[in-house]
Amino acid sequence: MNLQQLTYFCAIEQRKSFTRASEQLRVTQSTLSHSINELERELNAPLFNRSGRVITLTPFGEILLEYVKPALSLLNDAQSKLKDMTDPESGVISLSYFSSLNDLVTYAISCYYADFGRIQPHFRFFPSSTTEIEESIANGTSDFAFTTEIANPNFEYHPIGYHETVIIVSDQHPLARYQAIHLSQLRSEKIITYESSCQIRGYIDRIMHSAGFAPKVIFETTSDNIIVSSVSANFGIALIPKPLGKQASSVKMLRILDDIPPRSIALAWRKSRYLSRAAESFSNYIIKNSAKLDEYLKTEM
Repeated sequence: MNLQQLTYFCAIEQRKSFTRASEQLRVTQSTLSHSINELERELNAPLFNRSGRVITLTPFGEILLEYVKPALSLLNDAQSKLKDMTDPESGVISLSYFSSLNDLVTYAISCYYADFGRIQPHFRFFPSSTTEIEESIANGTSDFAFTTEIANPNFEYHPIGYHETVIIVSDQHPLARYQAIHLSQLRSEKIITYESSCQIRGYIDRIMHSAGFAPKVIFETTSDNIIVSSVSANFGIALIPKPLGKQASSVKMLRILDDIPPRSIALAWRKSRYLSRAAESFSNYIIKNSAKLDEYLKTEM
């Protein structure tokens, strides 16, 4: 049993897929499978249920994970501390975020480099779903996340701004002649939406219920691209974050006329996590310049 095998094991458990884990780790799927097979042979126990689309842990895997996750988290902290001692002007900062926040993350980092150039860390990016973001913060894979607030007492949050939600329809859809509509006009529409593991799904359900109806969901996914392409093919309509609507040239974006609560965006991190000098510098910069980022959200996204 070695550190690489345990890192691979946790990545597969987090991503629920050998394919997605290999992409995250930047190794071939055959390398990943071989490493896990060797680990299972050494432990004389199967760690994953491999039947079906989603990979899950066996009871043996659940026991191993209980001990491995905190151990890897402590090792990550130790590595960060040693890096600070040997090279305090650099470092690696890992960020998780929703894909709809790509532009915000890029803008924040470009401003940080321009305004705080003495410390030049490298950044590692993990576009993720809500569940994956929470897991990556909890296990130490990510130092920070740009996300909506997650109900986790072990996390710290600093609010940055708000995310507008819009409606997208096909150019051929009857609603495409409007620039803005009320949610009640979607009462009889077929809805393409996110799976329940995505934080935005609960938000969409709540605002539709507040408009007096339950959405007629015909299709669920975690993929922004699948939602946009399905709407473009006129299979149904969808509610998505405004930045994704602006980027999707194949659909018509409609504003929502109802007075609905915006989705808050925050910088999140684990309370007990050791922050390297570079990571602390970055978080302090984001907190100090949150008004600047909020203005970017309002005007550019």
